[in-house]
Amino acid sequence: MAPRLFFFGPWLSGVETVILLNALFLGLALWTASLPREPIRERIGQAFAKGELVERDWLAFDSRRGWHQYDECVILKMLANPAEPTLTDALGPIVHARDATYSDRCQTLRQLVVDGVDPSTMLSSRYTRYWHGTMPIAAGFLLATDLRTSRRVLQGAGYFALLLLMGLALFTTCGPARWVGVSTALCGLLFWGLPYFGQSFAHAPGDILVILGLCGLLAWRRGLESWSRLVPLCCAYGAGVAYLEFLTGQLPTAGGLLLAFVYALSVRPGGESRRSPWINAGAGLLAFGLGAGVTVLLKQVLSAAVLGTGVVDAFAGNLRLYLQPAVSEEYDLPSFLLPLGRFFRKGAALTYGSVAGANLLFLLSTLAWVVSGVLALITACREPRSLAALSDYLALMTGAAIVLGWIFLFQHHSFIHAFMMVRISIVPIALGWAALLWQLAGPRLPRGSSA
Repeated sequence: MAPRLFFFGPWLSGVETVILLNALFLGLALWTASLPREPIRERIGQAFAKGELVERDWLAFDSRRGWHQYDECVILKMLANPAEPTLTDALGPIVHARDATYSDRCQTLRQLVVDGVDPSTMLSSRYTRYWHGTMPIAAGFLLATDLRTSRRVLQGAGYFALLLLMGLALFTTCGPARWVGVSTALCGLLFWGLPYFGQSFAHAPGDILVILGLCGLLAWRRGLESWSRLVPLCCAYGAGVAYLEFLTGQLPTAGGLLLAFVYALSVRPGGESRRSPWINAGAGLLAFGLGAGVTVLLKQVLSAAVLGTGVVDAFAGNLRLYLQPAVSEEYDLPSFLLPLGRFFRKGAALTYGSVAGANLLFLLSTLAWVVSGVLALITACREPRSLAALSDYLALMTGAAIVLGWIFLFQHHSFIHAFMMVRISIVPIALGWAALLWQLAGPRLPRGSSA
């Protein structure tokens, strides 16, 4: 029996878990700030010399260096800057730029590291909006090996995580959880843009954690009946994703998939009632949001305490910018639909550069939603006292709606960064096919059964 929604104990344990994780995050930030910079600078210089890094910030459909060098060069620039092992540098690593636009990230990285340009001749600011959880990972890789090998390992780890998810779904689960797990893994392997984003320090760690968190749900599925395990686990998942998030789409991706997985894992074979799965899925999503929210809040509180309240103003200013309505002269659409229009234009990132392939993927995924919805309605009409099939369909649709809600909430950000944010479409794509598999292969209630 599911516990009451606001039972205190699991939530207190969840908050305690998040606080402990944030203490770990702070320790990792201090460790990174204390590292010697010269070995990392040498790795960066070698990467430029070998063509693993170039001065262009965006390399569309580049499977060698990755599409999104912009954020990767920001990470490398923060690691390359000389820093004292202090709390200030841990919470606010310095970023240099040639002008107030802070553009040409990779070019300025080369100037600072390879050309020896004096940092004092450039503008500088402390980047305090994120935990920058990718920095300890990038530093560890670069201290151990070169950039090319690091990228290969990261990309391989992303594929391995998806294969692990598929294996767990196929061989340790049955019914709904199997369909959701297999669909997510297969669509992730094929349509998540891993050839262009899976090697990036800015994307890969968060992507890998998103999938490994789902693997954890499948591996510990029997413990999810108890909120004393479900809530802290989902809180930790939210904290970890927020720690690695560089506003590149991991939070909505993880949130949407989490709800679907917890719901599917909570459905009992032969059971008609869907009350408990909905409650568990809602609690899991709420715990995930709590973990992410507390992690973001703690980072800002710590930064403000050490660096002053100006960091909060900077965070709020960027948040307001990203929440603004999208504006475009290119599309004749209402502002809240502009990001979706841009997503359709940038969908080729999911289909290896094929615009026709992207259109077909979106069309077939939409048809999967339509057909599964029709099947759910037919089942509900045949058995009016049981709405299990319709409930299952709506649960997966709610998971997909989390991504749509993110797009509509962060309109400006989703629009201007559609080339990478389109990757969050993996949630409605995967869950659409999972819904169809669930309706086609799921058990049907016999006539006369009760809800």
